[in-house]
Order: sequence, then structure tokens, then C-alpha cells
Amino acid sequence: MPALSEDQARDVIARYSKINNEANADRDRRLLDTVEDGPLFAMSVSGYTETEGLPAPDRKPYKPWSYDTANARLYIPRLGAGQDRWFAAALSDSEGKAASRLAVFVERPQYQRWEMVSVVDLDGPGLPDIALDRDGYAMAVTADGNKRLGAGTGLLRAAIVDNFATGGANTGTKVFAPTRSSKRQIEIHDRTGTRFGDQGTTVFAGTTNR
Repeated sequence: MPALSEDQARDVIARYSKINNEANADRDRRLLDTVEDGPLFAMSVSGYTETEGLPAPDRKPYKPWSYDTANARLYIPRLGAGQDRWFAAALSDSEGKAASRLAVFVERPQYQRWEMVSVVDLDGPGLPDIALDRDGYAMAVTADGNKRLGAGTGLLRAAIVDNFATGGANTGTKVFAPTRSSKRQIEIHDRTGTRFGDQGTTVFAGTTNR
């Protein structure tokens, strides 16, 4: 069965935008925790903490925003019994504009709600070809699957983490050709690691990916 219908997915995205704005306005961590989880929630909370560390006059006023649900490009998989429900969406935060982010939402059945767990900026308006079945549902690759892939998922995961953690010194530059995406990952490592000058250092490290 599909993870959910397109209308339900658009409702999930609209709810996320609404509650995210309410939480961000007051830096309400508990409210934000009802629409975000995983690494995205951790990043958002760290942003709250960084803002609270600034003197009040230096804090920028919060500007509400929302995703364009009507034009969202949805990637909804069919799922087998017992599989966690999720979907991905290419989104724009400006009505009628090309998608600028790719987000993943996961159902939390124990709370009877959906939460965004990751979002990444897109390099451009185009997305890589995403395999769809004859009914238009996304054909998801299993977490440990290797079919129709140039390299095993474990190797791909390790190489991406290495680009962020070491600048690609171990496996990243050996697995990936120097594409725009892989260069960008390494640039983030190089730029972020020294952003605090002599006052601090940022260190990336890998962790278990569900």
C-alpha cells in the first residue's frame, strides 16, 4: 500500500509549516518537537541556542514563511507490512518558484503524527531521476539494498560522511568523482571547521543512520 495519499502528504507539509512558524517565533523546543525529529530537530535546537546567545539587539526579527504545498513534488513509496511510513517532497518556500529543498517526512505512530526528519538544499531546479512504478509511486531502495546502484548503500553512506568528517581524505574522494555535490560537501567541511577562527573548532563525525 502507498504510505499515504497525495492530499494527506500536502496536509502534512502544511501542518509542518504552520507549527514550525509558531515554534520558531518563541523558540519553543517542545512545540518544535511535535513536527521535527532526528538530525533536523537537533540542528534547529542548536540554532535556537545560538540565537539566545546573542545580545537582544543583535537578534534578527523572525519572519514567518511556508512551503508551497500546491506545487510540491511528492515521492510516495509503496510499503510492505510492518515498514515505517515515510515520503519525500521537493519543496519551495516561495509560491510558484522552482523547488529549492528536498525534505523527508516520517510517521511517528506512537504520537499519531508525521515529522520532518531531514531537509537538504538542492543545487538547482532539477532533481536526479527518481525511479517510479507504473502508478507513479516512488520505488524506494531498501536501507541495505544494492540493486541498480553503482555502489552498495553502505559504501555510499560512508563516503558521504567521510566528505563531511575529513574532507574526503579516507573514502570520499576515492568513491565519488569530483562532482558539484561532492565538492560542496568537502567545502562545507573546510569552511565550517575554521569558522570560529582561534575561538573554537567544528568537528564532524559519523553516526548510525537508520
